[in-house]
Amino acid sequence: MADKLFGVANLLFFSVFAAFFAIIFHRMIQLDTPLLFLIVPFFLLGVNWGLSNSAMITAVNQVIPSRKIGAALGTIATIWNIVGSILLAVSTAVFHSVEIRTSFLPAFHSAINFNIVFATIILVVVIWVRIRLKKVNKRLS
Repeated sequence: MADKLFGVANLLFFSVFAAFFAIIFHRMIQLDTPLLFLIVPFFLLGVNWGLSNSAMITAVNQVIPSRKIGAALGTIATIWNIVGSILLAVSTAVFHSVEIRTSFLPAFHSAINFNIVFATIILVVVIWVRIRLKKVNKRLS
């Protein structure tokens, strides 16, 4: 329903913003952070997960022939999980390399800083693609 109201591209665009701000909010976590504040970044990650998965499934169903939908979704999910596993491994390596010299919070912030760099790159690419698509759509109209 939301994809018909807002469009798949807009849902994916909003999903990337939700993930970016979730990571930014994770960076704000300190030793005295109230438990209630922790709900915000995890809520945004849930929004990201739900929107990206539902928009991806909708996009595949709209574009791919029905006999190839399963293969397309499987391929996308596999790539998603491989990239996620690699990023988790690198974040963990960053965390442990800092934790050896200090304590948990500086190590956590170092891992989050890595994620902020990655999320910023993704956000810039998504904004660039969105601008390019709008220009292409204007020319086609």
